[in-house]
Amino acid sequence: MVTAGDEWVAEAYLETDYSKITQADFESEVRKYAIYKLLGGSIPEDQENDNADGE
Repeated sequence: MVTAGDEWVAEAYLETDYSKITQADFESEVRKYAIYKLLGGSIPEDQENDNADGE
């Protein structure tokens, strides 16, 4: 049972294994973020429909 005094965010209870992240993984994510920022923080049109939740 969760009470008001407990942490409600699941991530607070998860263990992250950073040893599985490679330099290539990091570089790939940095490239994706840089492109995202260069495009003005918008989602590319081909991915926009994939992420729609029916609204």
